[in-house]
Amino acid sequence: MLRRLLPFLLLAIAAAAQAADPTFAIPEKERAALVALFEATGGPQWKEQGGWNGPAGTECEWFRVLCTVRNDGQLHVAALLLENNHLVGRLPAALADLPELDLLNVFGNRLERPLPAAVLQRYDDGSLEIHGYAEQFSAIVGIELTSKPSAVLCGDYEITLKIDGPDTLRRKRCRKANDDDRATFWETDTRSYGSFDFDHLVRAFETSGFADLRPSYERSVTHGTTETITLLYRDGTRRSVEDYARAAPAPFWQLKLLIAGVAFDGQWQTHTRTKPVKE
Repeated sequence: MLRRLLPFLLLAIAAAAQAADPTFAIPEKERAALVALFEATGGPQWKEQGGWNGPAGTECEWFRVLCTVRNDGQLHVAALLLENNHLVGRLPAALADLPELDLLNVFGNRLERPLPAAVLQRYDDGSLEIHGYAEQFSAIVGIELTSKPSAVLCGDYEITLKIDGPDTLRRKRCRKANDDDRATFWETDTRSYGSFDFDHLVRAFETSGFADLRPSYERSVTHGTTETITLLYRDGTRRSVEDYARAAPAPFWQLKLLIAGVAFDGQWQTHTRTKPVKE
């Protein structure tokens, strides 16, 4: 995390020195956007609010506001790191007036949906990174993927990803003590925290057409793999789409690969295995 923020921190050090010069301040519209954010999200009740709403020219010294100088020679707001800071309410549309904002971290607050359309568009096109998107602005809180091949004894796996963890990856293994050994066991990898990629994964589900898929797809074949994607929602409901023998349309497979990518590329904290059981 620190490595990802280091460029912003270095830029902030340089920008803070320049911000002391009142002739070298952020544009008025950017200051107005910061003030709108403060007023719309209960700024006076924030956990930390040092400097906010201070005199013009001090904005880059406000709590967790990082600035940078772009190619136009102008000072701009580059990052807002307001995680776990008691923000409430709805983010204002004025945030769209921060054109050089690269990172918005609002994880751990109590913000309301929806995210302003112009801000969401920047998240979708990759020009703005939002930490806490799923937690604050989505109805999706968990994603599950299961795979069960009918003709393979030990090819099953189960993936569970959640906003704030725990994430789990379970894989069925064969003991293979000899050629006739049909004993199997499960290996489980676990991490107590959610993946940084969960926000983007949730957004992919929201924009992929998953909601329009049928509950099940199948082909008339003897042996195949049953794969199921399940979404867990904030209100406690679930929605599953099941595929047998690769009959589902492209959005299903694209999302399946995204889930597997997040899980299999992740760093896991614990690894356990069950005792072998004969089948």
